[in-house]
Amino acid sequence: MSRIFDLAQISKISLGFILSGVFMAASIGQAQVPSERTALKSNTKAAAKAWNLPVILETSSSMHSSDSYERQAMTSLTLAPSYRISNSLKLFGSTLIYKEETGAGDSGFDNTRMGLALAKNVSKRTTWNNTVSVIAPTNQVLRDETSFQGAVRGSTGFSVSKLPLDSVLSYNISYTRNLHEYDMNASGAFNVRETVAQTLEYSLPVASKLSLLTSFSYSYGLTYEDDSRSKFYVGADLSWAFNKALSMSVGISNEGNALKPNGMDSNIEFYNDTSSVLKMGLVYVL
Repeated sequence: MSRIFDLAQISKISLGFILSGVFMAASIGQAQVPSERTALKSNTKAAAKAWNLPVILETSSSMHSSDSYERQAMTSLTLAPSYRISNSLKLFGSTLIYKEETGAGDSGFDNTRMGLALAKNVSKRTTWNNTVSVIAPTNQVLRDETSFQGAVRGSTGFSVSKLPLDSVLSYNISYTRNLHEYDMNASGAFNVRETVAQTLEYSLPVASKLSLLTSFSYSYGLTYEDDSRSKFYVGADLSWAFNKALSMSVGISNEGNALKPNGMDSNIEFYNDTSSVLKMGLVYVL
């Protein structure tokens, strides 16, 4: 059944702007190109000036051997510009170009995100973070397979700094409303209408230029048939800052369905030799 949405008809985002990139994909049923999380993370490290343009080059690969047909590898380039309107308000965006290094070797654009971010200091150590954004359907594969027409997203959360060892703990919850032309995708399954995602991150300085970031995200979604879907993401990244503009990171992550096929047992695990991904990236802030 055809269902075309107009932005003016979208219900007001509830749940107090219940993400991050993060942070899962615009559609919970689709694999996320590994950049939005990195792009948002890079923006927080940019120098204190009105305009900032982080450029992120990242390569990733599954744990399969190089000669395995199951191996998946990708290289991506992300641009994540931002403009600081005031001390607490900024415009931000992110767009990504990817190239698959395995299989058919396809290339293209991921979806593009644009929005406003508001950060308020509520105490000496605590910051209240809010975003509202739109996601443009620039991913051709997603449009062809799911008739994806875009999305709107709102998020809110807190970050607490100056914890023991000068670490930082952040919590974020987001609500995403996806827009599709059709209720069902090309494979005959129902598209995901909306998702709620919760993300917890912990950043720990290891040395003067070395830091460790661990992340966990859990997403709950509903299809147009009101069936539930749940996803998880867990990862760890070790970053080295050469200077204020240039940094390098290596990491490992895993993501997938939060529940096993029986719909009851947890499928969440940090490492899996078939689904875990190794990645390495360079970030330069212009």
